[in-house]
Amino acid sequence: MNPKLFNKFLTIVLVYIFSQTQVFAMTKYDTSAAVQFAKSFSQNENLSLVEINNYLSIDSYGLKALSNRIRNPESLKNAIDNNKQEYQHAINVCLPVAMQLSEDANKIISKSALFLLGSNNVSIDIVFGANNTAATATPHGIILALEGICKGVSSAHEAKTILLEYIAHEVVHVYQYRNSKRTNFNFTLLEISLIEGTADYFSEIAMQKSGLLQRKREQYGAQHEKDIWTEFSKVMHGNNYLPWLYSKPKNNMPPDMGYWVGKSIIKKLYEQTPNKKQVKEDILILQDAKKILKASMYQQPL
Repeated sequence: MNPKLFNKFLTIVLVYIFSQTQVFAMTKYDTSAAVQFAKSFSQNENLSLVEINNYLSIDSYGLKALSNRIRNPESLKNAIDNNKQEYQHAINVCLPVAMQLSEDANKIISKSALFLLGSNNVSIDIVFGANNTAATATPHGIILALEGICKGVSSAHEAKTILLEYIAHEVVHVYQYRNSKRTNFNFTLLEISLIEGTADYFSEIAMQKSGLLQRKREQYGAQHEKDIWTEFSKVMHGNNYLPWLYSKPKNNMPPDMGYWVGKSIIKKLYEQTPNKKQVKEDILILQDAKKILKASMYQQPL
C-alpha cells in the first residue's frame, strides 16, 4: 500500500477507535454500596444502627445524594424494618441484574449523549435507600434505589428493562440540570410536567421504543386526551401538582399523568420543528414554559 494512503487509513482507524472510546466512556457504574447492603441484610434482616451507620458511611456518591431522603440512620432502620420483604425482593431479583448491567447502561448513556449533544461523563450509582424514592438525578449523575425500582418487578428480564428505562429517563434530567439557567426552582405544574415529559420523550428516542413505565399513561392519555387537557390547563400555571404528579389519583387516572401531558407537548414541538439541534437546546434549557407550550401548538385550534 502507498505510504500516504496507509497513513491516511491508519488515521481514520485511530479516529474511529478514539471516537468509539469516547462514545462508550462513562465516569462510573457502581454497585458496591448495594452489594454491601445486601451482604449485611442477608446476614441479619434486623439491621442494627451500627450496621446501618456502617452502610451510610460508605464513600458512595449515591448515598450522599440521597441523604436528605434517607434523613438519618433511625429513619433508614425504620424503613427497612417495616418493608423487609421489599428489600429482600430487590436483593433477590434486581440486584443480580444491576450487577451485570454496566455495558447496557453505558450504551444508553452514549446514545443519549450523542442525541442530546452532551457529555457522556455520567455516573450511575446503585444503592438501597429509605423506600421513598426509586431514582433521582444530579448534574453529576444518576442514583437508582433498588427497593423502590424493584416494586412489582417479577423477573430478571423485567428488572433489566425497568432499570434501563430509569437510566434512560434520568440521564435526560442530568442534561437538564447541566443546561438549566434557572435560579428559581419553584416550578409550576406546567414546568415540572415539561421537565418530566421531556425525559420520557427523549428517553423513548434513545431506547427506540415506548417503555413499560409509560404504558398505562399512554393508554389512558390516548383515550382521554381532550378531557385531560381541559382539567390540566385550568391549573397548569399553579404550584399544586396533585393529582397530576407524584401522587395516586382518587379516580381511575393512572399516577403521574403530568408526565404524559408534558411528553405530548414536547413531542409535538420537536416533531414539527425543522431545526432539531436548536429545539433540543430550547427544551433542555426550558427557560420559558409558556413559550414552549405556545410554540408546540398543542391543543390549539389551527
